Amino acid sequence: KLQENLIPKYPFGAKRVLFSDNYYQTLNQSHISVITDPIVRVTATGIDTSHASANLDVLIYATGFKSHPFLDGLDIQGIAGQTLKDKWKESPKNYLGMLVDNFPNFFIMYGPNTNLGHSSIIIMSEAQANYIAQCIVQISNGSYNAIAIKQEVINDYYNEHQKRLSKMVWDSVDWSWYKTKSGDNVNNWAGRTMEYMRITKTVNFNDFQKE
Repeated sequence: KLQENLIPKYPFGAKRVLFSDNYYQTLNQSHISVITDPIVRVTATGIDTSHASANLDVLIYATGFKSHPFLDGLDIQGIAGQTLKDKWKESPKNYLGMLVDNFPNFFIMYGPNTNLGHSSIIIMSEAQANYIAQCIVQISNGSYNAIAIKQEVINDYYNEHQKRLSKMVWDSVDWSWYKTKSGDNVNNWAGRTMEYMRITKTVNFNDFQKE
C-alpha cells in the first residue's frame, strides 16, 4: 500500500526527478503515516482530510514554488514605457531565452526555456554570454545605437519551440512548475545543449531591428 501511494501516476520525468531515495526508510517506520487523502481544511489544532482529522504541533505547508513569472519584482520598461511584466502577462515570449521584442539593448541570461533536465546549465550560460557579447560589441563600437529582436522572429521561434515541447514527456501532465496556466512550457529547453550552442554561436543581425 505504501509503495502504491509513493509511485507517481505520471510518466518518469514528467515532473522534476528526485535524486535521493533515503526518505523511503523514514516513511517505512512504524510511527510514520503517509496519508494521501485530500486536505479539506486547516483548523486551529490541525487539519481535516476527506476521511479523518489530525491534531498537529507543526504544519509545514510545502506546496512547491513558482519559477515564473521571470524577473518578477524588477521594473523593466521597454519602448513607450511598456513593462516586461505586462508584456509577459500571458506568456513570456522571447527569443533563445535572451531577447524580447520592443526592449532594445536588453539581454537576459538563464531566461525562459533555457532550463535543463539532462545537462549542466553552465553550458547554456556560456553560450548566452558568447551571444550577448557579440551584440554588445556591435553597440559599443558604434555599428548600432540600439538593437531589438523582431517580433516575427520571436513568434516563429516561440511557436516552433512550444510545438516541440508538446511532444515531450513534460506535456503528459496538465500542471507542473514548468508550465503556465495556458499550458505552455516556459522553463525547459526542447533540444540538446549542442543544438543551443550551435544556434547561438554567431548572431544573425538580420533578426534585429537596428538604429
